[in-house]
Amino acid sequence: MSIIRELRERAGLTQTLLAKLSGVSTRTISEYESGRGSPTLRMLARLATAAGVDVVLILLPVEGEDLHPIVLSRASDES
Repeated sequence: MSIIRELRERAGLTQTLLAKLSGVSTRTISEYESGRGSPTLRMLARLATAAGVDVVLILLPVEGEDLHPIVLSRASDES
């Protein structure tokens, strides 16, 4: 399971609501969750804010957390 999906589900959000809160399309969220796309650090921060978590917890998970590492894209790739 992707870290974006884990964050979204833990926050109780649908793809549509996460997309709306973070200012991207539902398709973009779907691409992130399926691994067909990778968020930039800026986008990851927006997604984290929308899900109500600190982006630091995504990049440096607390020991014992089961979140998986995330691959970031370059800023020029941002949707």
